[in-house]
Amino acid sequence: MKKCLLAPVLLIFLSAACFLCAQEILPAKLQAVLIFKTLGYIKNAAQIDSGGKILLGILSDDNVACRSFSKDILENILMAKSSNYKVHNLELDPMLFKCDKEEALLDNFKNKNIKVLYIITQNDDNLKVILKVTRQLNILSMTGIKTAENVENGVSVGFGLQDNKPLILINKNSIKSEQKEFIDDFYPLTKTVESKPR
Repeated sequence: MKKCLLAPVLLIFLSAACFLCAQEILPAKLQAVLIFKTLGYIKNAAQIDSGGKILLGILSDDNVACRSFSKDILENILMAKSSNYKVHNLELDPMLFKCDKEEALLDNFKNKNIKVLYIITQNDDNLKVILKVTRQLNILSMTGIKTAENVENGVSVGFGLQDNKPLILINKNSIKSEQKEFIDDFYPLTKTVESKPR
């Protein structure tokens, strides 16, 4: 009986893990550094200041592969933070969240005063809900999973690979929708992606 129950669970885990492995994902260590660097190009620190620090939410789908990657991102941000990385002289405080209904996300992000959200989702329906919330609360959205597709679907900033080199993708319409503004020096370092027609 236990073998019968274990097989579907193992299959779900392997399919989620294979999905992440099949993508060209920038290593979590590099993504953590790029998160710090990207936020350093924000035009006005007040856009991301949560009372003397930057509160970064790391939001993932509720499956083993996504949760594991969210922990990798968290650990690497904490390691960079321990090396005295700062953004506009503000400390970056990351915290984990899991995908939820719109009302729950709104409440959580409002209560925690989240200003930046790193999204780890393979689910387009989840992404739509999340981006609705980032627009309502003026939270800057970022991702490093399904990067080109998620940025095309409305995430503001994505970290990926091109020719085995780190690449920052941006969606200018989304950045504007989330009420954020970067200094001019940032844009030559990025590649602009147009929003997918709805």
